[in-house]
Amino acid sequence: MKFWFGRAERQRLARIERVLDELLRKEHKIMSQLSDLITALNDNTNLVAAKLDKLAAELAAAGTAPTPEQLAQLQGISDHLKALGSDPANPVPAPAPEPTPST
Repeated sequence: MKFWFGRAERQRLARIERVLDELLRKEHKIMSQLSDLITALNDNTNLVAAKLDKLAAELAAAGTAPTPEQLAQLQGISDHLKALGSDPANPVPAPAPEPTPST
């Protein structure tokens, strides 16, 4: 079955096509910006995690080692920061559960 459109219908269809093309261009731009944002998040959280790792090592080297619970907490924070942004499909994973203090 063939459809024959008049001039007005073709013009409306052309307008719809232009709007859809513009929406697709905007979506592509937004997705690109989102990807850049996730990359920046990953880079910056990795820097913070590295600083936490360095701080824990400096404390241990200075003889003022944190308790195992404090180290576990620092490690959990560091691991979560490293995970942020590392997987574009899941840029903000759920944090690991807080360690329970030993009594």
